[in-house]
Amino acid sequence: MLPRDILDIICSHLNLEDIAALSKSSPEWENVILERTYRDAVLRHCPYFDLKYSQWDSWKASALNLGKMDMYPFSMGLDCSVRHNVPLPDDFQVLCPGVDLNSDIVYENDGIFIQRSFVSLKRTRKEPPELPEFMEVDSVPYMIDHDIFYGDEHMHVVGEFHRAVCTPQIMAAVTSYDDEICLMMRDLTEPNCGPQLSPMYYAGLPGKVPFRLQAVGKKVILVVTGPTKQLQSSIFSAADGFTRLEHTQPLKTLPAGMVLYDGHVFDVSMTSDKNPSAQSTQSKYSRPIEWDLNRYHKVEQDRTHTQYALIYNQYGVVAAVVDLKQHKMVNLRPHYTQHSDSDRLVVVVGLSKGSLGVWKYTRDYIAKEYEDQLEEPMHGFMDLFQFTEERPQYPAMTFKSMEAMAQRYAYNATIGGAGWD
Repeated sequence: MLPRDILDIICSHLNLEDIAALSKSSPEWENVILERTYRDAVLRHCPYFDLKYSQWDSWKASALNLGKMDMYPFSMGLDCSVRHNVPLPDDFQVLCPGVDLNSDIVYENDGIFIQRSFVSLKRTRKEPPELPEFMEVDSVPYMIDHDIFYGDEHMHVVGEFHRAVCTPQIMAAVTSYDDEICLMMRDLTEPNCGPQLSPMYYAGLPGKVPFRLQAVGKKVILVVTGPTKQLQSSIFSAADGFTRLEHTQPLKTLPAGMVLYDGHVFDVSMTSDKNPSAQSTQSKYSRPIEWDLNRYHKVEQDRTHTQYALIYNQYGVVAAVVDLKQHKMVNLRPHYTQHSDSDRLVVVVGLSKGSLGVWKYTRDYIAKEYEDQLEEPMHGFMDLFQFTEERPQYPAMTFKSMEAMAQRYAYNATIGGAGWD
C-alpha cells in the first residue's frame, strides 16, 4: 500500500471517475484515501459543488455518488399531507421563511405577516418574530447610478439596472454596459472594515436580456441570452468566478427559477397547462418548449432543508413543491379547486415531525385570527387574498419578443430616447 502523501499526489492527477473506481476496488483503498482528496476531486469535476446543497454528508460520499444523478425529468407523486383550516403544529418549520415574494404576505414558522402585522397560526402563541428585511432599489431616472438597500446593508452599482436579489448572505445585482452583462455582488457574511458601498466582487459576462437571477447560498445563478442567441446558465461564486452551464436544448422561454443540488443546476418551471416541471440543465431528454406562466412565477430553495424548493404564483401562493432528493414534485393546484373560485387561500408548506405537509387557510379563517389577535378588523387587507388561479393580464413574453424588446431599447438609448416604449 502506498503512503498517503504519495497516493494524494497520484490522485491529484486522476479524474473523479478514476478516484471513485479506485476507492471501490477494495476496502483498503477506500479507507486510505483522504477526505480532502475526495473534496479536491469533486471540486475539480464540479467547481460549484456545495456540500450543504447535497444529500451527502461527506466529500467521500459525494465523490462516490456524484455520477449516479437521475437525469430524467422529475416525476409527480411527491407524498405530502394536506390540512384545511387547522392550527400549525408546535414543531412546525416553514419552508423558505421570510423570502421576499413581492407580496404583502410573508411566511414564518409561527404564522404569517400581513404587511407589518403578524398573525399566529399555532395554538401556542409566542412573541411575534421580527419582520424580515426587504430589498429596495433607488435609481435616478435615466442615470446609471443605483443604490440597493437591504436592511442596514447598502450597495451602490452602475450601469443600466435590470435586476437585483438580496438574502441574509449576499446582495447581487445585474446591470448592462457596452454590450456586456455585469454582475455585482457583496458577501454579507464577510466582516466589513467600515462602510462598504461598492460591490466586493464584479464579473462580466457576454450576453443580454432576457435573464433570470437566482441566489442559492453564496452562489448566484444567472440565465442570459448568449452569443449564439440561445439561453444559457452560469454560476458565479466569489472564490471561483463564472462557470458556464449551457442548456443541452434551446429554450424559447425562461424557467421560473433555478436551484442547485448534488452538483446539478435544475431549471424549475410551470408549464402552460399549469403543471410543475424540473430538469437538470445537463439533461438530454425532452423539455417543454413554451412555458407561459414563468414570467409570473418565482422559485425559492429552502436554505436549511435544501432538498426542497417551492414554486410560487404571482400572488405569493405556493403552487408546487419540488423534492430534489427524491426527484419528485407535487402540484398543489388541485387542492385549491376543492373550494369555490371566489375563495382566496393562504397555503403554508413545511415540516412537522420530519414529514412534509401543507396547511391551507381560507380568507375567513385568517380574518377571524387577525381580528382575535390584533383586535381590529382585517377589512383593509381583504384584497391581499387574490385568486389562486393564475390569470395573467398580458400574453406570455416569448424569447423572440423579449429579444426584440431588448434591441428596441438599445436603439432608443443610442438616439437619446427614454427607453421602453
